[in-house]
Amino acid sequence: MLEDQLTVGAQYLRVGKITRTNRSKPDEPTLVDDGFDLVNVFANWRINGHANLDFSVDLAAGRGGTMAG
Repeated sequence: MLEDQLTVGAQYLRVGKITRTNRSKPDEPTLVDDGFDLVNVFANWRINGHANLDFSVDLAAGRGGTMAG
């Protein structure tokens, strides 16, 4: 049956505030990023014992709420 051969799912990941320093140039200013969100949606269909069909969409959104694929 199709239910036994189709797997779908989604993953959500939030990365918080990121602070970056330059170890080789410690006098340079520290860079701060507000972080971002990741949304991954995927599907896998096992057509038969010899063939699979995989599909995924990975989206990243900044804290401003805009999505980029």
